[in-house]
Amino acid sequence: MYFKNYDFFANEVRVQAERDNIINWSSLSWGKGVAFKKFSYKINDINMGEHFQQLAKVLIYRECFPNVHKSLIYLTTIKLMEYSYMELNVDLHIVNLNSEIIFNIVDQAEKNYSINRACAIEKTLKEILEVLATKNIINPRLSRFNTRLRGISNKSARDISEQNNVKKKLPEDDVIDFIGRVFRSDDKSERDIFTSSIIALLLCAPTRISEIINLEVDCEVEGTDSEGKATYGIRYFCAKGYGDSIKWIPSNMKPIARLAIQRLKNLSHTARAIAAIRENGELEFYNLLGTEPEANDFYTKLCDILNIKNKNSFNIRTQNVLAKVEEERISAKEFWNEVLNYEEKTDHWNDFFIPTKLSNKLLLLAKDQLHMKKGSDLFHVAPATKKLFFADFKKRSGAGKDSALNFFQRHKSLQPDGMKEVFRSHQPRHLLNTLAQRAMLSEVEIAFWSGRRSVEQNSVYDNRSWEELRNIERKVLFSEEMLSDLGEGVRFELIAKIKENLESLRNNYELYKSQHDNQRVKILVKEIKEIDKIINHIIRYYNKGDEHEQKV
Repeated sequence: MYFKNYDFFANEVRVQAERDNIINWSSLSWGKGVAFKKFSYKINDINMGEHFQQLAKVLIYRECFPNVHKSLIYLTTIKLMEYSYMELNVDLHIVNLNSEIIFNIVDQAEKNYSINRACAIEKTLKEILEVLATKNIINPRLSRFNTRLRGISNKSARDISEQNNVKKKLPEDDVIDFIGRVFRSDDKSERDIFTSSIIALLLCAPTRISEIINLEVDCEVEGTDSEGKATYGIRYFCAKGYGDSIKWIPSNMKPIARLAIQRLKNLSHTARAIAAIRENGELEFYNLLGTEPEANDFYTKLCDILNIKNKNSFNIRTQNVLAKVEEERISAKEFWNEVLNYEEKTDHWNDFFIPTKLSNKLLLLAKDQLHMKKGSDLFHVAPATKKLFFADFKKRSGAGKDSALNFFQRHKSLQPDGMKEVFRSHQPRHLLNTLAQRAMLSEVEIAFWSGRRSVEQNSVYDNRSWEELRNIERKVLFSEEMLSDLGEGVRFELIAKIKENLESLRNNYELYKSQHDNQRVKILVKEIKEIDKIINHIIRYYNKGDEHEQKV
């Protein structure tokens, strides 16, 4: 039965992959390091056996494609699985899996990789076995093995030694002010519009740069909240397996988000129009022009469709083609052939493969469109990349006519005095998460807003210091005058949130205790006692009020 179930499962995934036609299923390498070679202490130059090669392809394509990082973990795990089968002299088929093989896989992971990598392999092994058990390919009890490896935690602690790291994680106020000045400036190139608009969106919601890059044109969402007030959000495809999500934008940032998206739409209009022409086909192109294939008087209509205002912004080849169209020297049919000369290629190992038409990608650009010196190629379009964004913050000499200036260098006059020219795309995400913590949003709310599957990662993005936490608690909790004006439900909600913070402290205490970090344990014990005292004070205070009301 197990054999039959496996064959059905494997065939189902293979057929789907061939139908999608994204990758070459039969290839021994899918690119980006995903090569189906045996695990070896020396050189990986021997192909995996047929069965485990197929198993790897099936599980990678179904569970994690096109996430490169996760796919490589899956591949390593299955390589170790094959190695363990051979070492234990077990017939090479997944249905013959047993507890000894599972133990051996984890043991090999621990021997050959770092502890954190070994933990990831063990976790992945459990995920794989759960999938196989669900498909009734292996005995379900095999998927319920207890994990034994424990990684080294990198959770930040709010002690003095960590404060310098916190500063690196959060953007400088002067840099945010500078970016705002560029965003509002009338003196902006297309390169500036691209960079400043992306940063604006990063500051509107806790978003990853890859999620911005992959936005669709129709990403804006209108709605209403529980009180009937208008809301505005942006539809993202979140990375790290979270999937589709709408991130609602704070009302004060709504105009910024709208303007940024509109600018990016204008920036990509021509590229998206060319992509749409290819997608819709030849006949639709003639219908769009309102002309016959042999006609040559379509220049004005073409410029209107493609939003062409200045031919000089294009490269020589494009200028020559457009000049022929303007002079009525080529027909609509001949221009269509020029459009077909370039065939778009997509990277199937992007952050997450989304089957979106190129014409619906918000950040679709013509080749060299953002280059400060080269003209763009009208017929060569491709989605923008993270690399293109990061390139605008690389240090450049600024000397010589061939040396392009970076984002900071182009706008020296707008910089506040003494500003450090440092910006990282992940800093706004840290900033917004920290602001959410300061606003006392729940851990679930913060994780949801950030497109994060687990609340456990929230602490990594919480950059408040211990001193700040103490001041916040004292300010809020001992302000009895303010609290007394709150309704009963709000008061109890506040107490619940404080208890939640206390529980988080206690969890950190246990973590540091297990790691024998005595200094941090002492700090945490002090904080726990202090917050415990505050909570008990509030509860006693309001209980007295309730008792008094009952007596009256």
